[in-house]
Amino acid sequence: MKLMTLSASESSFRSIRFKDRGVSLILGDGEHVGNRQEGDSNGVGKTLALKLIHHCLGASGSPPGLDQAAADWWFYLDISINGKHHRIGRTGDGSVISLDEAEIKLVTLRNWLNENGGFGQNTYSFRSLFPRFARRTADDCTSPVQISKEQPHEALQRTLYLLNLDDVLAKKKAELKDQLDKLRADAKLFKRSSLFRDIMQAGQRPETRVKELAIEVARLRRNLENFEVSADYRDLEAEADKITIELRAISEELAIQKFELNGVREAQKQKVDITKEELFLLFDGLQKVFKPNVLKRIDEVQEFHTTLVTNRQQRLARDDNQISGEIRTLEFRSNSLSEKRSALLQQLHGKRALDEYVSMSLRLAELEEERTRLQSFLDGEQDVDRKIQVIRSALVFQDEAALKYAQAEPVDRIDELYRAMVQRLYPDASAGISIRNNTRENKIRFDLDVFVQGQDSDGIGDARVLCFDWLVFRHGRKHDMDFMWHDNRLFADLDPKPRAAWFSSIFDEFGSGDHQYIASLNSENYLSMLSLLSEEKQKMTKESVVITLRGDKDSNRLMGLRFG
Repeated sequence: MKLMTLSASESSFRSIRFKDRGVSLILGDGEHVGNRQEGDSNGVGKTLALKLIHHCLGASGSPPGLDQAAADWWFYLDISINGKHHRIGRTGDGSVISLDEAEIKLVTLRNWLNENGGFGQNTYSFRSLFPRFARRTADDCTSPVQISKEQPHEALQRTLYLLNLDDVLAKKKAELKDQLDKLRADAKLFKRSSLFRDIMQAGQRPETRVKELAIEVARLRRNLENFEVSADYRDLEAEADKITIELRAISEELAIQKFELNGVREAQKQKVDITKEELFLLFDGLQKVFKPNVLKRIDEVQEFHTTLVTNRQQRLARDDNQISGEIRTLEFRSNSLSEKRSALLQQLHGKRALDEYVSMSLRLAELEEERTRLQSFLDGEQDVDRKIQVIRSALVFQDEAALKYAQAEPVDRIDELYRAMVQRLYPDASAGISIRNNTRENKIRFDLDVFVQGQDSDGIGDARVLCFDWLVFRHGRKHDMDFMWHDNRLFADLDPKPRAAWFSSIFDEFGSGDHQYIASLNSENYLSMLSLLSEEKQKMTKESVVITLRGDKDSNRLMGLRFG
């Protein structure tokens, strides 16, 4: 893929036509007063041009501010793929996209780029690889290996792929670690199960509870097999209960009647009459106290007493007969009810009510479900433990394979090339690329170290990224991405001398080949290095400028207006 032209639907936009091969420079110049530059070149559109390239090549969203300042503008990127021209169009807010004048969805454009964008058929998407050829944000420029918003293991895999190193080993470790994390999460879910928690809180072991449940389930199942259901069980049971209550009342009444009969018969046994002699003695005593005419005659007294005793005996006899009759009636009733209740109980013997059968069945189902769940959890936990051991064994095997790979020094060639590139900019600097096996429990298969002495310095740190990108672009895996773009932010902190050395080496590289190198520079960085180049390289540099964007007036900015 090559870039041909970046343009827009609005006439104020300053179209950029890139050189078909070699270097294309985009200059940014500040406002000048006389021979002096009074303003900087920030905001003139150098970085925006790069962001618009990403915008047209399927980036998410839109460049900051563009959706407000130019939401309905169309931006067009003309590209060449294997000599065939294509035009990608996209509105400023990113909502509408076209490919070769036909409107398409973003996912369709990305799929098309995956197939045609220059990286061939592989497991990595165009959007995941392309930012290494055109770093668009400050965060993209801090590490040679990792782009912003990338996970470290993803960055490693993509970088290894582009360097033509073994990315399969790196993928495998990340996949195994993902599986291991998932299995451990599953194991934690088992432990957090309410069923497990309740069992553990009760002081039981899950294995013991399963055995207890098996015994209880077997007992209930036997009971159900022997369960004889009576449809009218509850009616018969209610009638038997009613008879029992009545028998209890009769029993209580019998006790009372028998107690009264016993009292009557005890009264009948008592001797209540007085002898004639005792009566005469009593009468003589009374004569001494009372006047004779007051007292009845003795025969009258004796007759009264005899009548009194006779009447008492007759009354007690009547009470005895009455109570005895009531007792016989109650006993007959009790015997009759007892026989009836016995018959009912005989009918209920060995039989149970339907609702009791249902209740027992539900209890059996509940215990079986608990046992099944618990056994499933135990089986699942054991299966998880087994799988964890398998993955750990696989990780050990992968560690051994990765160690052998790293010991074979697969980076020797790119290490040598990288060191030579860095030393063109900093002749005395120590630099290199190394790869070491990472045996820690993480997703990182190799520790890929891209090193330049003094890299904590902004300028040397930027040079570290520049050289590594060039290594990927020109000496990595074969690809058809025929352009690389470096923004001014990667040159701003370089001293003029290493900056001049960089561009001089780029011109040397492009003595042959059919590739594009696009860079944006502000005028200060451009001019400060120009005098350090040979006359031939100065001429080549000047001829490489494809557009100069200025901040002196809006019409000289990329968009032809000020925004953001």
